[in-house]
Amino acid sequence: MHVSLVISAHNEGPSLSRTVQSCIDVLEDMHAEIVVADDASEDGSVEDVERSFPVVRTVRSATRCGASPTKAMGADAARGDVLVFLDGHTKPEPGSLRRLIEDVASADGQAIVTPRLLSLDVDKWSNDPLQAGHG
Repeated sequence: MHVSLVISAHNEGPSLSRTVQSCIDVLEDMHAEIVVADDASEDGSVEDVERSFPVVRTVRSATRCGASPTKAMGADAARGDVLVFLDGHTKPEPGSLRRLIEDVASADGQAIVTPRLLSLDVDKWSNDPLQAGHG
């Protein structure tokens, strides 16, 4: 299965680059494309990603449209069989992306999998396993 990580963003500041780097770090040997869907950011965070990560593709909305339309725009641009949606301030844990993809594969691609989401301290860039919810 080909995987697309779709990261939606609006004025995420340095968190967006940290999110992209975190995704790259946990992909291990998996092949995946990363698509940043920009909801009319004005803070330069998307341009920073484009400079720092030339492998990342970006799609942009000229006007603010909100989270769901931005994710849909990213999905339209994605080339993968499996789409993993992330916000621009997310730090996936090691093994988490592989697990999501394996869960979708075990359902023959006929599933929507929602992970356990840990609370992220963006200043320390660390997740708190004691504070979790489901997305």
